[in-house]
Amino acid sequence: MAIDKIVNIDQILFQKINLGMSNPFFDSLMPIITKFGSLFFWTVIAGYLILKKKVAGATLGLGLLINSVIIFVVKNLVARGRPETVLEGINTLLWEGDFSFPSGHTSTAFVGAVIMGHYFPKYKPVFYSLAGLVALSRVYIGVHYPLDVLVGVAIGALVGKVVLQLPVTKYSKKYGFVNDLRL
Repeated sequence: MAIDKIVNIDQILFQKINLGMSNPFFDSLMPIITKFGSLFFWTVIAGYLILKKKVAGATLGLGLLINSVIIFVVKNLVARGRPETVLEGINTLLWEGDFSFPSGHTSTAFVGAVIMGHYFPKYKPVFYSLAGLVALSRVYIGVHYPLDVLVGVAIGALVGKVVLQLPVTKYSKKYGFVNDLRL
């Protein structure tokens, strides 16, 4: 019974964000913002930093890899359908894959925010704001429920924190990487 209540609240919150906030400006902006949570976007950043011999790049790359494996496994174990497969009359601006739980874009954005915020603290508010907007965009564009996004935040933040505790720096220095706080 508790699960039914959670699902009901999740669907109500989804509709408040997806339909209640709907307007032409957000309809054009949110599909752009959501791309800042893509694995491709963050992999390009990690690759750039790796080429610049920054420890942040190696750490981010490792975080993205670990996060992707976790998201893939959880999505396929839970197999929760996307809102468009359950709810009618919603505002779906993009079509995504089969499963919605948890939000991979949100998780990826928060891995990036935690790791980049650690190495570039001056820009921490920018990274976290962007990750938060990605999370909101996923519900707004109609591909995730709020619970999918919240769990994505938790997984991404946790993966980022754990990866920052690994001895990546020690091995990175062996290959000429520097722990430089400049972009």
